[in-house]
Amino acid sequence: MTNANKLFLSVSSLFLFVPISLLAEPQSAQELLDSINFKLKKEPDSISLLMDRAGLLFETNQHQQSVSDYSHVLKIKADHYAAFLGRGMALGRLGKIEQGIADISVYIKHKPLDSHAYTKRGVRYLWLGQLQKASADFEKAISLNPKNAEAHDDLGVILAQQNKPKLAISHFLKTIKYDPSYQKAYHNLALTYYIYDNSQAALEFVNKALILSPDSKDTVILKSEILKSLGQIKQAQAIREDAMFLPEGNWSESMSIQQTQE
Repeated sequence: MTNANKLFLSVSSLFLFVPISLLAEPQSAQELLDSINFKLKKEPDSISLLMDRAGLLFETNQHQQSVSDYSHVLKIKADHYAAFLGRGMALGRLGKIEQGIADISVYIKHKPLDSHAYTKRGVRYLWLGQLQKASADFEKAISLNPKNAEAHDDLGVILAQQNKPKLAISHFLKTIKYDPSYQKAYHNLALTYYIYDNSQAALEFVNKALILSPDSKDTVILKSEILKSLGQIKQAQAIREDAMFLPEGNWSESMSIQQTQE
């Protein structure tokens, strides 16, 4: 698994806290924020407006401001538990992982049937290297919602780290069954097949991952490694050179194989 340590098993996509009614409007995030800010001048303690703004701030990686809005909501209404979930996620993205877990745990205590919340807490346990707690959360999430694609993908990552490729692959396959657009699961399938010496299958899934996200630098580099293992040296080198010109991905809920082993 030495070469694979330089690649990535991806963990969890972001969850947007923005109401569907807002996302459906043909406006940019900044236009939506401007609109909410204008309304908040008249209603500075509107919980619905503060929650909408906090979600948009989270979506646009303005996590400290997002935390501030969620905290404002909780000062107004201490039992508005959705604000605990939102703040917990934002705190995690700020590197305050244990604080984030604490907030998400408050939400789960009062909303124990929310599959998504267990998934997000599990990801944060994974960041801390607490694999047993992470696995327990992902398994709970799946028990509550067997079609939770994100939780299947996250649990598959841990199983791959534990040298259980068949189980890992079964969860990645469930991810794409329930959400065929889940790019990270195709990447994870490709990487798992590559690690366990099935480069032909790895190539099939890495190509599918690149159809969904052709500019994913990590996935392009993975394809280069797979092609190299198949003896396609020149093509592998050309693809790797092209990958060097691709932008680095935004900070996301992912970590390398080496990191998850630490």
